Amino acid sequence: MLPLNTARLPAMYQNAMGLLKAGRLGDALNAFNALNRMAPERGEFDFRIGQIHLAARRPRAAAQAFHSAATKAPGEKAVWAAYADVLGALGDDEETAKARKLLKKAPFDTAQKKALLKQIEARPTRTRRSTGKVPPQTLHRLTRQLEAGNSKAVLPEVQALSNAHPKNEILLTILGVTLRAEGHPDKAEAALRKAISLAPNYGEAQAYLGELLRTRSRNSEALDHLLKAKALIARSPLVLGNLGHLYRDMQQYSASLECLNTLVADHPALVEGRIARALTFMALDDTGAALADVEYLLARGKDLEKLHVTHASILLKAGQSEAALDAIERALHRAPTSVAALSVKANILQASGAFGQASEALSAALDSGEEVGGIYRQIAIAHTFEPDDKAIPAMERALAKDDQSDYNRMELSFALFKAMEDTGQFEKAWGHLQTANQIMASAQPFKASHLAAENARILDGFADFAPQQTGTTGRPDQSPIFVTGQARSGTTLVEQILSSHSLVTGAGEAEVFTKPATDLLNQLSENGQTVENLDDKTLSNLGQAYLDEMHRRFPKAAHIADKSISTYRLIGLVWRALPHAKVIIVNRDPRDRFLSLYKSRFADGTHLYSYSPRGILAIIAQFRQFTSLWKKLAPDRVFEIYYEDLVANPEENIRKLLAFCGLDWEDACLNFHTNKRRVETLSLYQVRRPIYASSVQAWRRYETPLKEWFDQLDDAGANNSDG
Repeated sequence: MLPLNTARLPAMYQNAMGLLKAGRLGDALNAFNALNRMAPERGEFDFRIGQIHLAARRPRAAAQAFHSAATKAPGEKAVWAAYADVLGALGDDEETAKARKLLKKAPFDTAQKKALLKQIEARPTRTRRSTGKVPPQTLHRLTRQLEAGNSKAVLPEVQALSNAHPKNEILLTILGVTLRAEGHPDKAEAALRKAISLAPNYGEAQAYLGELLRTRSRNSEALDHLLKAKALIARSPLVLGNLGHLYRDMQQYSASLECLNTLVADHPALVEGRIARALTFMALDDTGAALADVEYLLARGKDLEKLHVTHASILLKAGQSEAALDAIERALHRAPTSVAALSVKANILQASGAFGQASEALSAALDSGEEVGGIYRQIAIAHTFEPDDKAIPAMERALAKDDQSDYNRMELSFALFKAMEDTGQFEKAWGHLQTANQIMASAQPFKASHLAAENARILDGFADFAPQQTGTTGRPDQSPIFVTGQARSGTTLVEQILSSHSLVTGAGEAEVFTKPATDLLNQLSENGQTVENLDDKTLSNLGQAYLDEMHRRFPKAAHIADKSISTYRLIGLVWRALPHAKVIIVNRDPRDRFLSLYKSRFADGTHLYSYSPRGILAIIAQFRQFTSLWKKLAPDRVFEIYYEDLVANPEENIRKLLAFCGLDWEDACLNFHTNKRRVETLSLYQVRRPIYASSVQAWRRYETPLKEWFDQLDDAGANNSDG
């Protein structure tokens, strides 16, 4: 490494500032971090780092950088002004206490310190605004009626008042909330945007628009408005709750919990706050913490439909299907026609293979008259449409409605794609599929640059990987079986086959190993190190933590099949931390993989690449890059099974699979479709059927519209295999 040359600081600083002004935040952050390492006593570099984090919507990281800058340059007013602003928006008591302690030592007079302290400790929950010529009691009355669910009765009066007072931002905001409640999201958005144009610093208008955009899956826009609202009304339950939901949808779970922990601390018995936090815990697979939040409310006599629906969803996630059904029946007792409750009931029944009963629940949901695109899509999972199916014209009529939301149009389009494909109308099917994916790609854009950067960090961690060292570190437990591969490649089928063996328990997509392993690799990348720098204690701890958690979840399992599909990027760490674990890579013709990904509707915030052909090409290239690496390094330590081979000759390939896992043959593995275990993935219907070949070369139905993308697969030499 070259010695540090402080004479280069001015030129490096100018370069870093140029990157910042050009909006290249990632490059600018790297540049200022380098400057900080060269001259750690200079507070201005921390100040710029804080500005970058703030621009990138990372207020906690910004606060920490500003704290460092204020420590090094305690008399800089610009630093303290920025620090105070971000603390007011962050609303974190611990960070505020740190700033208060530091401010006591700053060289400011008493008046300046008091002003800064007031700014630092600001915890506004609502915006104070003039009601203009509208009597405050009128606005309070309308608001109370809205909160009581009387939007239909309120709407005419609100419209009349807003027409009479077209520049009253409070009325326009109430109008927006009312229109949304009455099922007019476009008009609601227009009213809220007008309110914001009149009063950009009206926190409630920003928050309600953010909430509306969030529910329409326009996450990036929603985040912008909710962060503006947070800067104005930092401790507003409306803001904190919506940010908690939004960050969860964006898979930023730490940020979600940060908001929701504050909300729950401020309002311990607030149903919406506890439910939102329970959902985030559930997304993190922490069903114990999720149940604790729900049970806190139940113990206090809360008897609400949405609470019971959440309770049922968590119990289903925890594998307690019977208790989940009891909980959802309590929800339906409260609200017999609830679409949410009926949908979750269908999920519970589908996961256990009771497709007939699930269909009855979904049919009841359709009778509700609400937006039912999601219900039709759920029906399509386990339903084969016939040409005279009455559901098809019903879906087409719903899709043709002018006031249909983008979100519902997307759900209906996915369902109609399945209906058209089932009935052999492939040109129409393709049109619906394009519509659905365009809406999803617009609402939840995929950033290939983030994927490339993450892949580079992981690959750098294995740059000097020595396969011969495998077996000298980690935990010697032989129970784990990792089943990995891309989504829609057949991993659920392979897990179902394995879990049909008497000695194997299927864990589903547990994701217990992937997060700590990825965090460890990121840490190595930050330090310029590789896996070879890890000592045995670190690797043993990684392996033992995984084993402890999996055995806690499945205490009686002799072997656990873990179908965390993204493990294929981390196989080298599996070898080091769990050297006797079995690793199975499931592969499939990339053209069928491409189509299957493109026609799948995944949970919000997940597999965002699947809604863009370029994104799918990127993820296929990623899979090929990693699997090629492992097969090159240690081909005897992974078992690669091809979906097409498994379909063509199931018994032969299942015997090979079991032999690799050290398991004796059992006929149940060939009859996997009779296995009653719970399945939660999109393949829940397929794995209840015997092996079938209809999905092999399904890409030929859409060969013409997909030609330009398949040609790129050809160019990469991956037309028939990734091997």
